Amino acid sequence: PSLTRRDAKAECLGLRDFANPGWFSYGKFGAQDLLVVVLLMTYSVMAPVVLVPGLLFFAIAAVVYRHQLLYVYTPIFESGGILFMAIYRRILFSLFILHFTMTGILFLKRAYYQGYAVLALSA
Repeated sequence: PSLTRRDAKAECLGLRDFANPGWFSYGKFGAQDLLVVVLLMTYSVMAPVVLVPGLLFFAIAAVVYRHQLLYVYTPIFESGGILFMAIYRRILFSLFILHFTMTGILFLKRAYYQGYAVLALSA
């Protein structure tokens, strides 16, 4: 089939051209990383061993994203720090989920004093 240049360079199945990757999708990668943060904080109360793969994930992601942002993707905009505040609020919300999950588990194990202490920390 005869494809035009635009059609040949278009995304195919969500994959971009290797020669021109375009811009870094903060919305996609930021949402994925925030999901991992929320899951790690929530399940770390019930199974602390889940923190080890989380540490490995973020250690590898820091190296990979730093390389991609510096050498691969072309910057098209600067947010001026607005994106950081949105991410900060969401991480803070996941801390509240962590506290309430921990409180629920402590109450289920009949450790009422410790549960009230955790509730006092989240207030």
